[in-house]
Amino acid sequence: MPHDHPMRPILFTDLDDTLFQTMRKIPDPAEQAKAQPGALDRELAPRSFMMARQANLVQWMLAQAETIPVTARGTEELARVCIPFDSYAVTTHGAVILTPQGVADAEWQRHITTALLPYQPRLAALAQHLNTMLADPQACDAALPVEPGWCRMNEEYGIPIYLVMKVRNSEHLEALNRYADWVESTFDLSGFYVHRNGNNVAWLPDCIDKGHAVRFLLARLRAAAPDRPVLGFGDSLTDFSFMQQCDFLALPQRSQLLAALQAVLPGASA
Repeated sequence: MPHDHPMRPILFTDLDDTLFQTMRKIPDPAEQAKAQPGALDRELAPRSFMMARQANLVQWMLAQAETIPVTARGTEELARVCIPFDSYAVTTHGAVILTPQGVADAEWQRHITTALLPYQPRLAALAQHLNTMLADPQACDAALPVEPGWCRMNEEYGIPIYLVMKVRNSEHLEALNRYADWVESTFDLSGFYVHRNGNNVAWLPDCIDKGHAVRFLLARLRAAAPDRPVLGFGDSLTDFSFMQQCDFLALPQRSQLLAALQAVLPGASA
């Protein structure tokens, strides 16, 4: 279908663990040998990789649909993705919408910066709470493990957006979740939601949500052509908020979303 076809599908897709993943998550040596770079690290070395089927899927997406990434990655991290997207992009869990020219959408920026104003003191307090815990976990609670971890405030527009915490060793996921449990029991998280996925935990203001951003952007795109089919691809529970805006949903075989479905639907287990 030509790029300018008026009924060309719109495809919103998550990136990490949907279109690519770290090599550690590709267990098959034969798949590893065929893998292509999906994203680079800060030193511009390959960090995430597309398996052959994923790379072929990406080629199909770019050729057949207006493909729009919807990612937790910040704008700087998105610039290190090796896929040549040429439309809008939704980054930082929905805090930023980039135009096809690669600049922040002014209307969405005004909305987000206004919505985040009341959160700024609370984000700073939560960051201090986390850093105090990480500096000496057992001084906070003798039951907390001492495995090292770190937290980071993710910023856009020059202001804090949300906090993310990781452990340096992916084998220490139990420790990470015990840290997150402690935070939940010792800090007032009303107005925030918590996203746990793999080796990271994020604390996000309710106004920062992939679904909010996609709903806004989709209204703009449908105003011009209301009958374009809309597809949504994602792997995690936070992706479901934007996937629900789409006409058709797709998820990877090994994903947090599929595991959740298998837990509640009879006969859904593989």
